[in-house]
Amino acid sequence: MAPIVIRSHFLGSVFGLTGENKRNRARRALPRRATADELTPADWRDADEQAIEELKAAGSVQPREKEYFRKDGGRVPVLIARALFEWKPDEGVAFVLDLTERKRADYLARQVFERSPDRISIVGRDYRYQRVNPAVERRWGMSAETIVGMHVADLLGMEVFEQTAKAYLDRCFAGEEVSYAEWFTLSHGRSYLAVTHSPLRPDSERVEAALLIIRDLSEHVLASEALREAEAELAHVTRVTTLGELTASIAHEVNQPLATVVTFGDACLRWLDREVPRIDKARSAVEQMIGSARHASDVIERIRALSKKRAFENVRLDINQVIDDVIAPIRREINNQSISLRLDLGASLPPVDGDRIQLQQVIMNLLMNGIQAMSAVTDRHRELRIRSREHGSDQILVAVEDSGIGIEPEHAARLFNAFFTTKLDGMGMGLSICRSIIEAHGGQLWATANVPHGATFQFTLPLNADSVS
Repeated sequence: MAPIVIRSHFLGSVFGLTGENKRNRARRALPRRATADELTPADWRDADEQAIEELKAAGSVQPREKEYFRKDGGRVPVLIARALFEWKPDEGVAFVLDLTERKRADYLARQVFERSPDRISIVGRDYRYQRVNPAVERRWGMSAETIVGMHVADLLGMEVFEQTAKAYLDRCFAGEEVSYAEWFTLSHGRSYLAVTHSPLRPDSERVEAALLIIRDLSEHVLASEALREAEAELAHVTRVTTLGELTASIAHEVNQPLATVVTFGDACLRWLDREVPRIDKARSAVEQMIGSARHASDVIERIRALSKKRAFENVRLDINQVIDDVIAPIRREINNQSISLRLDLGASLPPVDGDRIQLQQVIMNLLMNGIQAMSAVTDRHRELRIRSREHGSDQILVAVEDSGIGIEPEHAARLFNAFFTTKLDGMGMGLSICRSIIEAHGGQLWATANVPHGATFQFTLPLNADSVS
């Protein structure tokens, strides 16, 4: 057989050579009398001999895989094609393609497919399974041989197929990458599944099949829901605890309008008991009584709302009104501590979306922290300032500033950690819950030390979607 012409880059990979003079170095590295047989592992020689016989008979051999020895004794997989010259049939040429990287990629892809805990399958345009991985086999309790060829509806059920799966598959066959996640009711029960459809075009522009990857997130979603319920329960406990600390202030807020009702009630009777009843004065007194009674009712309703256990309610809110609702029950506490309250609320702020009670809880917690931080201050003016303003083009910022003891540098990184507290009687959950609430609303909560005294706690909330648009 005539010599085989082999591309130099392949020789370099076979014999471990690199550099610009790879061709010459490769030639020097070859034994002078090396033959194709010496470069071919024994287990490939029978196939090589058969290929040579075909070459002699037909003049060419279709590309086929084989292996060569490397200089270090290792093996390199190749794709080789051979042909004889028509004008000189005792000589020929061989073209060799190094398959190392392709083999490695095939191996990794196969490992991902076979070992993935996700259910991976390939579905043809006829909605029948062409290939499935072991996770699919385990899920349905069937072998791959049984599942391949089955219609998707045979596994999911015709109702789920018609109402959900078919539409997503059709979008994928049209060339679209489709992803969704939702609860499904299947034969074995309800599961929360994250599903991805990727179009496959093996030989043309036309999508021939869909690659389906299904991840069961049921346990994760249920755990997340349980965590949210636990956080809501803890937030409720914290709200009730805070209200307990404000008992005197709340009682004052209720007693004040009730005392006004009694005062104007007495006045009304006096105006009516006169020889010539003053109906106009009596009417005015009654109107004052009604206004005070409504004020007392509003205070009680706000306190009931804060103390009641309830589900999350996402509604359109005026953040300044939320702040005003919180100030009323703690105003007496502010006065008792000789604190000056300054309100710097932005005018005509766009609305936000959120849960009124949860945001009230955040603001109340930050205000109470500010009040307590100033309780030991005797050498300077005690001041509590609340600011609200637009932040960027799509957020509202609320800040609570105090002139208290400030934030110790070693505590700054742990302020929002659960169970971290600098108070002797604190639980260490208030700020942690506040951050969870704000982040659940799509915002951020952070703290900074003021110069020379005090601290500022501020949070952002996204604007109502209609306001941004």
